[in-house]
Amino acid sequence: LGANYSESNILGTGNSLSLGVSFSDFQKSANFNYFNPYYTLDGISRGYSAFARQLDYDARNIARFTTDALGVGMNFGFPIGETRRISFGGLLEYTKITEGIFPAQEISAYLDENGEESINYKMNLSWRSTTLNRGIFPTRGHSQNLALMVALPGGDLQFYKVSYDAQVFFPLGNTFTLRLRSELAYGDGYGDTELFPFYEHFYAGGFGSIRGFENSTLGPRTTANPLQQFFQYVDPDGDPFGGNVKIELGAELIFPLPFVKDSRQF
Repeated sequence: LGANYSESNILGTGNSLSLGVSFSDFQKSANFNYFNPYYTLDGISRGYSAFARQLDYDARNIARFTTDALGVGMNFGFPIGETRRISFGGLLEYTKITEGIFPAQEISAYLDENGEESINYKMNLSWRSTTLNRGIFPTRGHSQNLALMVALPGGDLQFYKVSYDAQVFFPLGNTFTLRLRSELAYGDGYGDTELFPFYEHFYAGGFGSIRGFENSTLGPRTTANPLQQFFQYVDPDGDPFGGNVKIELGAELIFPLPFVKDSRQF
């Protein structure tokens, strides 16, 4: 169950505002976003955001834990060409981890060392380039996105995440399109934080990722604790736990639905 309100031109200013709430087995969240695409005359943008979110990872076929998070942030962006843009910003985030029934040994060990609650100051930097011929179902061009997130010293945890996403489309005649894509990511702790936070792990599997696997189930799995094994309350192979390294490569052949006159939306 969800509700969302969005306005792309508040009082004729050209600024956008969005408010949303969502309730599901996996997620309960509320968010606020305000964006000014022309904060300065030369195209620098500025945005504000705030969110409250509870995620139950057990309901998403992942290891048994829940995160409660609150955050406020601000970001800026500016163009460096007709097809490229750089964005940067900061986020103040509070996170609380709650163990589920019979949690995995990895979760208990992490919480014993780092505690259940943390306040972190995150800095974000990203570079994006796109030459796609349209925003929905493109048939030619490419897009790339390189992003860095660092939890700065002064917060409870110090860690970083680097990710790179890319896709390229090749038209094959007037009907078919070949899409090649890649998704690479790496994360680690630094300074006083030896372990990369498990709730920041990367996941793979499912529609839009690697077909043939259930959502988020491809990758490392947990080690069951003795109570789990005694009550046989766990998959013998462990629960999906994600990891700090992610490498996805994909190739797709895209074709329009038959008997549809305007196939650009299908």
